[in-house]
Amino acid sequence: MANAIKNPVRRRDLLLGLGAGAAFLTPFYRRTQAWAAGKPGIGNFIMFYTPNGFARSQFGSDGDDAGFKFRAGMAKAEPMKQYISVVRGLSNKAQTNTNPFHDQFTRFLTGVSGQLTINYTGYGPSLDQSVADLAGLSPLTLKVYWSRYTNGGTYQYVSWKKSGFVNRLENDPRKAYKDVFGVFMPSGGDNGAAERLIAQQKSMLDFLKEDINLFKGRLRPADRSRLDLHLDAIRSYEGKLAATPAIGGGAPSGKACSMDRAKAAETTPPPDDSGPYDLAKFIAHGNVQASLLAASIGCGARNSGLIMWQGSAGGVNPNGSPGKANDHHNVSHGEGGYNTWVQIDNWYAGRFASYLKELQDVGVLDDTAVVWGSDIAESHSHNNCTFAIGGGKNLGLKPMKTVNFKFNGSEGGGRGAARSPGNRSHTDLWTTIYKACGGKTNFGEDVTGPINEIWKQV
Repeated sequence: MANAIKNPVRRRDLLLGLGAGAAFLTPFYRRTQAWAAGKPGIGNFIMFYTPNGFARSQFGSDGDDAGFKFRAGMAKAEPMKQYISVVRGLSNKAQTNTNPFHDQFTRFLTGVSGQLTINYTGYGPSLDQSVADLAGLSPLTLKVYWSRYTNGGTYQYVSWKKSGFVNRLENDPRKAYKDVFGVFMPSGGDNGAAERLIAQQKSMLDFLKEDINLFKGRLRPADRSRLDLHLDAIRSYEGKLAATPAIGGGAPSGKACSMDRAKAAETTPPPDDSGPYDLAKFIAHGNVQASLLAASIGCGARNSGLIMWQGSAGGVNPNGSPGKANDHHNVSHGEGGYNTWVQIDNWYAGRFASYLKELQDVGVLDDTAVVWGSDIAESHSHNNCTFAIGGGKNLGLKPMKTVNFKFNGSEGGGRGAARSPGNRSHTDLWTTIYKACGGKTNFGEDVTGPINEIWKQV
């Protein structure tokens, strides 16, 4: 690039004399080196997962570039249209050879068949783990709401460290906050440091103020601005976490909840959506989890993660509807009318766009590939699926493209139909993302190649 700086500041000089702040600021340092060299460096990946597939006739987009237009099920993504593309016609070729069902979820992000008679194991690592491995980090895996079914977690297990070793999905935003940022506090966040910060409306950054100011003074003006965006993302998240709704409405008396009160107030939804749930808390919880993921990416503490709004076959209709139409899973099987399903998709489209905007606000959208998808196409089929891809401009991802791969065979035909000649695999998309983020090899099995319609190597 023409603006590349040939002699970036050395790590020793930037981090010299820092205490706990050195660990916190090292990921940001790595990014300054990539920016200075005019290279994208190791990219970021986020999986934005929603259950039950999509009402596909009204989901996605048509046309390219100036003619790119969302269908009704993605209309609320319009504010961020210029950063999004859509790919149709991908199938999970790693599914087992049994009848298609939700328990294929364990293979959704791995793309490896393994033992075809076992549905309950992912033969990892999954894509989020593999992208994290490129940077020597770990993925941040967050859930908003459990599925109605437990099944040993098979409807939840999507992120895999390696074959047979699942990455835990964190439902408690306070625990997730401590996992990401607690290491930068005195004693690694032990003795309730993170909890006290939340209760006292203070920031983790208060512990690191002197180190941050020292580090900032050594940066070039453009990098100082980037650092400010990253720090603002953390403060913004901490504010949202402190204001998580308690029983009876908003935060008590305008003050942050104490940890004891927060726990008693059920600030996170119950683990089983077969019983009553509070829709307002579902939405608030999803927003705060998404903000944590954006903050962790923004400051460089993580470069990969996922937010799972519900497990496979999840039932919450985020719009709220009477009777059986109040259950997303039932709606996907014909209850409540097709338009109800379109409206559910469109609600998530609004959240997807808001999340892209949040990443943009912290300065990392162009360095981050965000994939919105579901393990299901329609009904129980894992064939002919649709994905929306946002961000990643600096990684070579092309926005405002509609890609339609032809699917050959019966969608309900399971693994055999997925592997019909000419059908494209999920792993083509995963390979595209993996290479965009800095990986050198294909990802998973049965890879035709990267999807060049939405990606050009930089």
